[in-house]
Amino acid sequence: MSILFYKRPDYIAKENGPMENASCQKYVDRANCSRASIPENLSYEKVMGGKTLPPCSLPDFLDYLIYIAHDAENLQFYLWFKDYSKRFEKLSKAEQALSPEWTAEESAHTATIVPNPRVSKRTIYEAALLASAEEEESTRSVPTSRRSSFDSLLAPPPPPAKTLNIAADINTQAGLKWESFSIQPLRAEVTQILAHYIQPSAPRELNLSHKIRTQVIHAIQHTTHPSAFAPILEPLLLTLRNQSHPNFIRWTICNGNKPRVFFLRSLAVTVLSIGVIMSVLLILSHQSRWWRVWVIIPFWFGTVNLVAAYKGLCVLLYRRHTRELHPWEIDTTVEKVAASHFPTGNSLVSSNDEMTNLQNPLPEPPQPTHQRVASERSATFEHDLEAQPLPAAHRMNSPASSLTGSGLNEKLLPLGARNSFEHEPWVAKWTRRSNLKKLFIKKVWVKEEGLRLIQNRIVQQAHAWGILISIPVTIGVVACPVVGVI
Repeated sequence: MSILFYKRPDYIAKENGPMENASCQKYVDRANCSRASIPENLSYEKVMGGKTLPPCSLPDFLDYLIYIAHDAENLQFYLWFKDYSKRFEKLSKAEQALSPEWTAEESAHTATIVPNPRVSKRTIYEAALLASAEEEESTRSVPTSRRSSFDSLLAPPPPPAKTLNIAADINTQAGLKWESFSIQPLRAEVTQILAHYIQPSAPRELNLSHKIRTQVIHAIQHTTHPSAFAPILEPLLLTLRNQSHPNFIRWTICNGNKPRVFFLRSLAVTVLSIGVIMSVLLILSHQSRWWRVWVIIPFWFGTVNLVAAYKGLCVLLYRRHTRELHPWEIDTTVEKVAASHFPTGNSLVSSNDEMTNLQNPLPEPPQPTHQRVASERSATFEHDLEAQPLPAAHRMNSPASSLTGSGLNEKLLPLGARNSFEHEPWVAKWTRRSNLKKLFIKKVWVKEEGLRLIQNRIVQQAHAWGILISIPVTIGVVACPVVGVI
């Protein structure tokens, strides 16, 4: 009976308003109802740990949050935080002593801070980009001989003057009275994260309440210890685990796009209608009752496809263990789509070198000193691959070389562009594509066994309902007396 009444994970609607512990706690109760519908292979820990295969990998999760849920900032910030915490732990004891841990008692005693209404509403992120451009220009003007000797004196370098000005602007806008400690390690990076995720109107602004926002700014003003971001983590993790993840698994079950699912539902209703018309005609005719047994075929076929299509599943694609490419993947070859999905057991984060390459695509100018030293400290993805060997089943699917320069890899950059896709080329192409052509697009192999397990249950459920409905209906049609009107 469990197969007959199997349900996909329920869709969990997003709460209105900013992320807070009280509102995000509601996700837990709703997610508990769907916990049994998600196999262990597709659990939150497996997906976030990079131990799932396409189309349930971490890059797929990010794609879903960008293009479907429009809520990718939480995942991007959390991936950066995991990497930042690891790099902070690798600092020397002397450097860590400059940024002591921010305790809950200190956070509780944080006074309510009123924003300064006199501060201009200009976007701090734009100021950060301008400052970065000016610093790069000034770096180019320094002769090579002077630059190398100057670099050797800075290990690690203090945050640039422009970066300190941006930090001061953030503090002033939040109503804080004093400046951050510039000698603390990774201070420039933390300031960039503030401008990118926490500052209002930032490119990837987190949906935070004013209380949490000011608590974080106040904590970061005193320390760059990862504990300064503690007020953000609890509501963020509650949202990722109990709202984003179940909705993502529900979405991945569908192996066809909306036009195909609509076509399948229409086809199923049409076949069922044909079965009804056949039954009426055979009852009204002079033919033997046993000719009516053939109506079981349209009733069974229509019921099976209607139940499967109701849950977004195409039985034909399921038989081939394939799925249709998503609209943003169509212009990419199947090989690149498979290569860009990197299932590993490591944290999928990017180095500061990759962040620099995204902001400065041309490698010709020399890298600024503070970025070069920071990049030496950051743990790159390739280094993680060498330090922690992958399972044999995953090695061929996750070459480090395939990640460099891929579009999906850029979305994982913590300081990447705004998560908007309205101007991406695929949007206009998909809009111009006719509904008929949308039914015949490229297919790609479904690698994740956990997803196949869910699809197996849905197809078995569809077949069971097909038998339970078609057999009694057929018996009823055969039992009807011959009218003999036709």
